[in-house]
Amino acid sequence: SAARITVFGLWFSCLPKPQTKAPKPMLLTIDIGNTTTKFGVFDNDNLVKRYTIPTIRSKTADEIYQSIEDELNYNFDG
Repeated sequence: SAARITVFGLWFSCLPKPQTKAPKPMLLTIDIGNTTTKFGVFDNDNLVKRYTIPTIRSKTADEIYQSIEDELNYNFDG
């Protein structure tokens, strides 16, 4: 089944790679700045993934959702 991540009331679906045992919980951190929004995914104290999208105030919620979903899917599936 897909992992479900909730960010500011929006949820994103990330399909995990096939595993033999249940996936461990991870922590998604978000730093929203004036020019960029940075994401980090931690497994305990280890930074597993990090990525950045531009902070553009004129973007709609749907466009921001799509940007975040694209990054999550690319980074976890690719």
